[in-house]
Amino acid sequence: MTYCAGYKSKRNRGAFTLVELLVVLALTAAAATMAVVGLDGVSRTARLRATGNQLISISQLASSEARMSGAPRLVTYLANRSSVVVSKPHRSEEGIMWDQGEAWDLTSNVRIERILVEGQDPSEGSEDETSIRVRTNGSMLRHAMILDAADRFAVVRMGGTSSAEVRLLSRRPTSTTYELLEIELESIDDPA
Repeated sequence: MTYCAGYKSKRNRGAFTLVELLVVLALTAAAATMAVVGLDGVSRTARLRATGNQLISISQLASSEARMSGAPRLVTYLANRSSVVVSKPHRSEEGIMWDQGEAWDLTSNVRIERILVEGQDPSEGSEDETSIRVRTNGSMLRHAMILDAADRFAVVRMGGTSSAEVRLLSRRPTSTTYELLEIELESIDDPA
């Protein structure tokens, strides 16, 4: 087949066909969907880490305030597990009472699923709130919290005067995990 000079075939015009364009758009949409799904998991992991670090910071603030003022503090994790309150003591006719305290809201879509406190039977305690007393030297009972953000989990361990860490969990916590957390809780370094 011979072509005249200057004649271009329809196939060599450098344009895309409608079918080619639709295939490219479909592939782009599929890649974008996979990226969004992947980012959702990254976002939940980031929220867990941020909440864990936020809990550690609140605890350290209460510890610093107790040391500086010479008066204890009470860190209370509230019923809905979406906020934490740090209270100061004050005297009243009934004796020493705790004020309403300063409240902090935790990162959205993350809740405290469980709190384990050193020396406390995990089956005991209130589901509504858990309070940790910070001594005047800034130390507190060692404790661990399991955080839940949909299908992602983390454990926050705090104790003594300075030890704290946030660790992501690879699966949903089980009763065995709770038992292991109790054992690990005893192994947090406490320089005091």
